[in-house]
Amino acid sequence: MVKYQLLSKSHGKETQSGAQRLKVFNPGILLSFLLALAPATAATNSNFIKVGITNKCPYFCEGQENSGYISEILQKAAKISGQKIKFVMVPELRVVDLLKKGVFDVTILPSGVLRKNPKIFNLKAQVGVHFLALASFGNKELLESFDNLKGKTVVFSGGNHHKELLDKKLENLNKGNKNLLTHLTGKNSTIRQQKMIEQERADVIISDFNILSFYNLRRHRRSKMTIVPSSIGGFTPLLLTSSKKDEAIVTFGEAVSTYLQKSRQSGELDSILKKYNISDWDQYY
Repeated sequence: MVKYQLLSKSHGKETQSGAQRLKVFNPGILLSFLLALAPATAATNSNFIKVGITNKCPYFCEGQENSGYISEILQKAAKISGQKIKFVMVPELRVVDLLKKGVFDVTILPSGVLRKNPKIFNLKAQVGVHFLALASFGNKELLESFDNLKGKTVVFSGGNHHKELLDKKLENLNKGNKNLLTHLTGKNSTIRQQKMIEQERADVIISDFNILSFYNLRRHRRSKMTIVPSSIGGFTPLLLTSSKKDEAIVTFGEAVSTYLQKSRQSGELDSILKKYNISDWDQYY
C-alpha cells in the first residue's frame, strides 16, 4: 500500500491510499522539524528513500485505485535495490526548493530545471516526457493550427514558463486585444478545464498531453475530448533527480534505470502505461 506524507504552506498531512483518514499536523512545526532533521548535506539512509511528488495523475495519483505510473515504476525499482520508499507530497512550486534543502532524497523534474540548478543532479533515469496538447470536444479543425485560436478563449493548466510563452503567442495572434487566456492551478485543474469547455466558458484546453490523455480515458466514449499534441514549449524529458550524490541515491537511480530496461524488454512497462492511457516515451527519441 502506498504511503503519502503531505506538506504544504497551509497544512501537513499523512495518509495511506484507500479509505484511511488523513491525520492533520501543525504545518510550521512539521516543516521546521523536517528541515532541521534533513539538511541538504545529510547522509541518506541506505535502505530508505524519500521521494518528493505532486498529486498529478497519471504520474502520481493520491487516493486513486492506481498509484500513478511513475509511482509504480519507482516501487518496482526499489525491490531491485532492496530499498524502501516513502512518498512526500509537496506543492508543485516548492519541489525544487525542498529538494535542495534535503526534505526528500529524489524527485522527478523536467530536464530544463537542471540547467537552471547546477546543484541538482540527473540520476540517469528518464521516466517520461512532457509536452503540451490542445483539446476540445469534437472540434478537431480548431486544434489543427495555433492560428485558429485567434479570438478564442483558452484555458491553460501548467507551469509559469509555459503560461508566459502562451501569453506572448496569444497576444501576438490577437494583436494586442483582450487576453483570452485563463490559467488554472491547483487540485483537479484538468477536470475544471473540461467543465469550462462543457459550460461554453472556454473554447480550447491547453495542458500536459499525458494528463489530458489520462482523464480522457475515464470519460464516457461519447463525451471524449479530441486531443492534438502541440510543439508549443517543446518536448522535455522527465528525469529522476537529486541534490545528493550518496551511494544510496546512486544505487536507487541505477535500479530505476535497470527496471526500465528490463520491463521494456518483457512488456511489463507497456502493461503499466496502458492503465493510464500513456505511450512509452522511448518512441520520441
